[in-house]
Amino acid sequence: MKVCLINSNLNERILPNSVINFETGILSLGAVLENAGHEVKVVNLFRIFGKDRINNRGFSSTAAASILKYSRGAGILGFNTRCDTYPVVLEVAKNCKTLDPGRVIVLGGPQSGSTDRETLRNFHFVDIIVRGEGERTFLELTQALEKCPGAKLDGIPGITFRRRGKIIRNKPRGLIKDLGSLPFPAYHLVEDFCLTPAEKKQGWIYVSTGRGCCRDCSYCAAAGMWQRRYRGRPPEDVIGEIDFLKKKYGVNRFYLGHDNFLIKQEGIAEICRLLLKKKTGIEWACGLAAEGGDPVLLKIMSEAGCRRIFLGVESGSRRVQKAIRKNADFSNVADVLKKCRQYNISAVLFFTLGFPVENDEDLNATLMLAIKSRIMGDAYPYLHPLVPIAGTEVFLKNSGKMVLRKNWLNFSPLAGLIKRSSWCKSVIRRHPRVFSNFYAIRNKKNPPGFPSEAADIFSVFLSAYPASLFGALSGLRVSPLLFLRWFKSWARERTPQAQMEKGVYPKVLLLDYFPVFLDNIYKKKNISMGPVSGILSLERRKIAGLCRILRSKDGKNK
Repeated sequence: MKVCLINSNLNERILPNSVINFETGILSLGAVLENAGHEVKVVNLFRIFGKDRINNRGFSSTAAASILKYSRGAGILGFNTRCDTYPVVLEVAKNCKTLDPGRVIVLGGPQSGSTDRETLRNFHFVDIIVRGEGERTFLELTQALEKCPGAKLDGIPGITFRRRGKIIRNKPRGLIKDLGSLPFPAYHLVEDFCLTPAEKKQGWIYVSTGRGCCRDCSYCAAAGMWQRRYRGRPPEDVIGEIDFLKKKYGVNRFYLGHDNFLIKQEGIAEICRLLLKKKTGIEWACGLAAEGGDPVLLKIMSEAGCRRIFLGVESGSRRVQKAIRKNADFSNVADVLKKCRQYNISAVLFFTLGFPVENDEDLNATLMLAIKSRIMGDAYPYLHPLVPIAGTEVFLKNSGKMVLRKNWLNFSPLAGLIKRSSWCKSVIRRHPRVFSNFYAIRNKKNPPGFPSEAADIFSVFLSAYPASLFGALSGLRVSPLLFLRWFKSWARERTPQAQMEKGVYPKVLLLDYFPVFLDNIYKKKNISMGPVSGILSLERRKIAGLCRILRSKDGKNK
């Protein structure tokens, strides 16, 4: 049977040090189908249309026409799904069904799997949803539909479908025990797998090292998706895929992808040993929990080419850590960063603001930990508001408290496209349980837009003025939240309404405002800035070029 798989990951923004994922899940699925004798096509929407054309009005209908033309003869159209691009993926699928009602629309991936009943109930152009791991489920589904287009699907575990208006949810499918039994991702299916020089130089190309996580964090979808079980790929397979990509496409920078890379340290040590034995000369990055800083292993990782780690800290409050069941030992963060610096490994730390149980004391603890991390050498904290991901415990317990975010359209890489689509905007408003990432959870202590606003403002301050910010908080003896409230009150009086978009401060405005505000607040308190003045001057000089670029872009956009 002929099958077309659509890579609808439309946010492959090539930024410095970003992870570039060519959706190896789809390529793994394609390899399994090909091995069983099926003809497979893969459409990569981002690679076909590019960033500029994706944001054009009418993209969804144009993309649907291109998919149908490219996949002529394919009875099944399979879309992968993520929460941030789900509205646009559904609109593309809807247009495919309108243009050719005979195609079977199948969705897979974490977002459709977590919202399977709601999706089928509200979007009748979707025929079948594959939940969990897709390789065996999709293969059985394809074989059943090949034998008979109207085949009974009751015996296929892991799917949800509609029959005579009734939604049928088959039992879950067990996980694949041996990931080594899967074929290598079918990279040959991606005919446009041509990396630009910028992508090769700046991006980290994703290679999977395993699936699953044993943790049970209340805000994360991994526990539901992978049943709190970890399975690693054979280290020889990981090295073989790296070697293939390096020789075939000239790739030299990789992201060894897993929810918690160091969950099985012996497997990582073996990967490092093989990398050193083969003398690949590659650079790589990985993600690990905040407590995963074993000095011996970090040294081996560095020798094998590890140059960046991504640390999931989430909160600087022990109370919140316990409530969300993260239970990371964040007291160890300073030691981990020190060891990373010693072994020439940079670090990105992820912090989340806006957990329902959070109070001002918790938020201050998180912000202070982020600020302190930033000034510890080559470390980059990333602040983001809590996203109530469908199917997670945070979502299930608080779905009745969700409100549309103040700047909700910015919670997708396709914000420009969604703004131009009345259909997307309408379904996001009508179906909060399907598109929950565009919503915030009400908190009695702070308005819904507060976590996002705090994350946006402090992210700019931390990227440009980390030492000045830390010095000011210490010198003024003020908490981060009080500092933020002072700044907002001061900025509100000086910001022309035309420069504000629903309460969101443009980055260039924040960069310009911070030094002026700092000078103002010190004078108001009748305190000398002392060493902070010299630090601020040095930091302003460092970002002068960036400010000029941002002002130029801002002028063009106007």
